[in-house]
Amino acid sequence: MGRRICWWLLGVAISATPLRSQQQSSSQAQQTPAVTAQDLIAVPNRPTFATTAESVQRGVFEIEYGLEAASGHQNVNGLLKWGVLENLELRFANNPIQRNSGVTGTGDSGAGFKYKVFRQTKKLPTFSIVYTAGIPTAPASRGIGAMGHSVQLLASKDFGKHHFDVNEGVQFVGRPGRSGYDRNYFTSLSYFHPLPKKWATRQSSRASAERTRRRRR
Repeated sequence: MGRRICWWLLGVAISATPLRSQQQSSSQAQQTPAVTAQDLIAVPNRPTFATTAESVQRGVFEIEYGLEAASGHQNVNGLLKWGVLENLELRFANNPIQRNSGVTGTGDSGAGFKYKVFRQTKKLPTFSIVYTAGIPTAPASRGIGAMGHSVQLLASKDFGKHHFDVNEGVQFVGRPGRSGYDRNYFTSLSYFHPLPKKWATRQSSRASAERTRRRRR
């Protein structure tokens, strides 16, 4: 795997709480309280490295963009996330700008979901499953050229102010013009710790590592 440099260009959560009818009874409002601005917690996912097992809050919409650069390949990649249920997050990813070997245009897309199986406890991490369908919205010269699928197992754990994300996944890459899939196996690790208060209360530093194994059939 060639050397790759990635930057987190923008990971700001643009959040929208669900609209409530004015005719809703007070008892119903107490059972399902609205998410207020003070309650919102951003859940950033670095686009090409480890993904947190935490999901966005119910009724919250987040937008996240990043920049990736490598020899002969650069892109701007985005991720949209919508908290449908407490443990279910819908996801849509797209590379609006991609450059391969000097050719620039739009990139591929992906759609899927994240399901949180259980929250972290004193001994256990938060555990989630992510499924993504790769959609070939770019020409084969700049993208995957065929439908693909990926499944990831995500684990996240806090140790005081230290936060760790560990991913293990498999990617089934479609073969343009042929049947069957090539398989990529990957492992990712990210570490998070808050920066001093003078910078911002929700800023963070993140160190990541990724290992990929490919198998063709």
